Amino acid sequence: MTPLSDALTVAQRRALAALEKAYVAGHIEAEALPERLASFGVNDPTDVAFLLAALDVLKEWGVPAPTMGERVARENGEPKRATEAQVSYIVDLLNKGQHAPLAVDDLEDDSRPHPWEPWPEVEPEE
Repeated sequence: MTPLSDALTVAQRRALAALEKAYVAGHIEAEALPERLASFGVNDPTDVAFLLAALDVLKEWGVPAPTMGERVARENGEPKRATEAQVSYIVDLLNKGQHAPLAVDDLEDDSRPHPWEPWPEVEPEE
């Protein structure tokens, strides 16, 4: 992959997202969509037919096309955030283990030991 091919991929994704939104909003007709897609390299007839069918469903049921951020998050497998219940459970476990909370200064401190080195002993607060 080169920077140019990376830029092309990003531009194709953005163009595809723009065409999807325009089609679902009724600004582009079904007959014009395959030609517009082919103009920037999306020309597999099977994929275009499936895309058109999916967009027709979105159009029919009034659901907006997915945003670029939603699509990229799905493609990259972005990790889910912890729920409040999970966070409170972790905090409870840390409190039961008498672990001192990390301050912002501690997080930015490069003198912390590496993961394979044990943390120095910390006196529990009373």
